[in-house]
Amino acid sequence: MLMFCSSCGGAIKPNLTYCNHCGDRLNKTARENQIKESEMDSDSLVWAIVAVFLGGLGITIGLLAVMRKVAFFNIGLMIFFTLLCFLLMCLIEVVFIWLLISRRYPKETMEPMRALDSATRALGDTEMKGLPEPLTSVTDQTTRSFDPVYVERSTPNR
Repeated sequence: MLMFCSSCGGAIKPNLTYCNHCGDRLNKTARENQIKESEMDSDSLVWAIVAVFLGGLGITIGLLAVMRKVAFFNIGLMIFFTLLCFLLMCLIEVVFIWLLISRRYPKETMEPMRALDSATRALGDTEMKGLPEPLTSVTDQTTRSFDPVYVERSTPNR
């Protein structure tokens, strides 16, 4: 089966992803429909944040109900276990948010910013310099030969 490039019209083999003639990508629609792995990970982390919050809230409310109606705990012990569950849930949320931020801004993109930031802090104060001397013109050396030359004669002309 013979295929043709949509950009240049050249004949190409069916298993190629780029055109041999113009270098254009051949499977644009299939490639654009694919979701990047990093975007999928970010979506999963956002859903994990939501699930941990809602699940933790549900478990905390259920724990309160069981402690009150079944175990007959006093209010101080119930508050302690509720705060413990809430702090654990907040700790897990912070870890997920940190993972989300670290994936969104990889180290490779942050390194040039850090290097630039440290380089500008390392610069000392510079003293003001005057304007540079103007460059000499080419005509300065050629027009001197046209100036009149005055020669003193040792003998008078009479």
